[in-house]
Amino acid sequence: VAVAGQLLLKRVMMALGPIPALTPSELVIVLRALLRQPLLYVAGLVYVFGFALWLVVLSRLELSIAYPVLALTYILVPLASHLFFGEAIPPLRWLGMLVIMIGVVIVGISTGG
Repeated sequence: VAVAGQLLLKRVMMALGPIPALTPSELVIVLRALLRQPLLYVAGLVYVFGFALWLVVLSRLELSIAYPVLALTYILVPLASHLFFGEAIPPLRWLGMLVIMIGVVIVGISTGG
């Protein structure tokens, strides 16, 4: 769910373009432009759904087990960004993603899962 939300937010920001250094007046302009982006509201709904889903997960699992699984977003977001936006994944980033995956597996194994 977090991956979908991040992809939607990236799409919104791609539509707006780079944001300059924000002065108070520029902040108002940027906020108005953001509020005119329908995908921003879709992303918000995705995050609300994700929050509700997270509450269900927390009701069933120990936090020390559930939370490390969120680290998978550090793998899935770059992969999805590569797939949908053509973003490059340099070798060192691949290595970092592998280390994260190994860490998540170790947490899963150490809990008997």
